[in-house]
Amino acid sequence: MEWVKTLGYFVSVFTFDYLNIPQEQLSILGGLMLLDTITGIAKVYKVDPRSITSHALAVGILKKFLTVILIYTLALVGKGVNIPPEHFVEWGLSILIMSEWYSALQNIYAVRTGVVLPEYDVISIILKKLGEVIKSKIDSLQPRW
Repeated sequence: MEWVKTLGYFVSVFTFDYLNIPQEQLSILGGLMLLDTITGIAKVYKVDPRSITSHALAVGILKKFLTVILIYTLALVGKGVNIPPEHFVEWGLSILIMSEWYSALQNIYAVRTGVVLPEYDVISIILKKLGEVIKSKIDSLQPRW
């Protein structure tokens, strides 16, 4: 099984380099994701310790993994439509960095005060709007008979 991890690491590094995904921004996002996870656990422990479950943690980690996949797909789309991937990726990473930072701030606030602020799932909002834009572009390309 060790060879699978090694192969996955090699493929990840190679493709991230090929797609010009900024390593510094990706590292910052990873650090903020870790901070958000830790502060999220602290928040749940402060607000309702009985609701800490491995299932909720696994779902959170899966969401964060899918966020990295989102960055990867943004770069692939940029490369595929002949737009430098840096434009898509830097924009996407910037939004995701701000989202993770905001989430960590909410968690820290909840740990300090015991009050849980309403969360905004920025990624879902962006994905919905992006889907609408892509759909309208595709619709505009279809011939009008």
